[in-house]
Amino acid sequence: MVINDASNMSRCEPLVKGTTSLKCERFFDYVSFPNEFGHIYQAEARLTLELFAALVKTNSGPCYKHLDYFLCQAVFRPCPPPESPVEERGTYMTDHLAVVCQEMCNEAFKACNASQFPFTQHANCIGYASRNESDTCVYKNVTCDKVPNVTNGQLLDEKDTYYVGDSVNYTCDKNNRLEGNPKITCKYSGMFSYPPKCVAHRNIKSHGASIYPLLYNIVLGIILSGCIFYFLFSF
Repeated sequence: MVINDASNMSRCEPLVKGTTSLKCERFFDYVSFPNEFGHIYQAEARLTLELFAALVKTNSGPCYKHLDYFLCQAVFRPCPPPESPVEERGTYMTDHLAVVCQEMCNEAFKACNASQFPFTQHANCIGYASRNESDTCVYKNVTCDKVPNVTNGQLLDEKDTYYVGDSVNYTCDKNNRLEGNPKITCKYSGMFSYPPKCVAHRNIKSHGASIYPLLYNIVLGIILSGCIFYFLFSF
């Protein structure tokens, strides 16, 4: 579930995991910059995000059920994983960004008291699309529509609709080995986690056929050389 803004291309890159107390990697794998705060790098965004962590980690629990996701999305704008093998695990430019619906933003501000959000002037709810205006914004009952294709791989448990937490498993075709996690999960961003790869096995038989004759000739040459040396110097 992404919103297309062709007028604003963004740099999409892998989210560095384990660097935020809110653990935003639970929700998405790739994030885009610059963000609404003008941050260019993830380190800047992390500092801003930590200002709001206390709103989630309270003794009575967060003031809004989906607050952690809302804060992660507001600071780290999620984007889909790259489809090209050349871009895997790297950065690329995109105009597809996942965003929360205006209704979710309003609920967060109302439940948590808007005065607690220092970024109100930057990320106000008016900037988000309403559910009545867009069917691509993320709002609670999120579904992941596009299951990533894996070259030389097959889905084991494909179905029509995937909700947050649903998983898909892959298996590789014959003569291919799987690299990465065979299971991907639908996240709050409306996107699946990063898929595995199916890599062709090396032809061990043909590889060995080219190596063994070479080793045989080397060993034979050593033996013959030893024999010649023995006969020349033993008499």
